[in-house]
Amino acid sequence: VVVDERRRRGDGFVEWPGDRRVTRHIDNHGGELGSHGGCAARGAARQANRKGVPRVCREDQDFLVVGIDPGLMTGIAMFYVDHFTLLDQWPADTVGDRLRRTLEISHVRQIIIACERYNVGGSTVKKTRQPQAERVIGVAEDVAQALNAQFLLQNASDAKKIGSDKALKRVPGFAPPSIHAYNAASQVYAALARLLPKVLDQFVPV
Repeated sequence: VVVDERRRRGDGFVEWPGDRRVTRHIDNHGGELGSHGGCAARGAARQANRKGVPRVCREDQDFLVVGIDPGLMTGIAMFYVDHFTLLDQWPADTVGDRLRRTLEISHVRQIIIACERYNVGGSTVKKTRQPQAERVIGVAEDVAQALNAQFLLQNASDAKKIGSDKALKRVPGFAPPSIHAYNAASQVYAALARLLPKVLDQFVPV
C-alpha cells in the first residue's frame, strides 16, 4: 500500500524528515516494505505513464491487472495474482467512480490498468465516432495517475491475438457475461504477457 502526501490509503503514512518527503510502504499487517523519495518516484512514474513506458513489475509481489474495453457499455476485467476476480460491463458514465472505489480498497502493491486503444481514422469519422470510448479512456488514465497505477493502451487486434479464446479458457475464473467483458479479459492477458510473462506459464499445458 502506498500513501502520498495528498491521500491516505490503508495503513500507510508519510513523513517529512527535514525538507525531503519520504513515502513509506506499509503492508496490510503494519510491516514496512521500504521507503523512497516520494515526489521524485511518483513524478517519474507518472511521466512514464504519460509516455506509455512500461514500468518494471514483480511476480513476487501481489498485483491486480484491470482490463478495459471502452464504450457506451464498457467491458471490465480484473485479474488478481492467478485468476479473474471480475468480468463485467459497466455503463460508461459510471466507470470512473466504480473503478476508483474498487481500486482504492484493494490494498494491492502493483496495479496495472490496460485499456483498449481507440483509433480514430478517416473511416471512423465517416461512420460513427464513439465519444464515450474516448471519455472512458481519459477517465481510466486519470484514475491510474491518481492511484499511481501503471496505465497501458493496447491495440484490440494485438490483445485478441495474444489473449485468444483458447488461451483465456485456461485461466481460472474466465466466464465473460458479454463480448465487452471478453475483450477486457483479452486486454488483461496481453498486459500480463507484456509485463508479467511468468505469471502466464502456469496456464500453458506441459
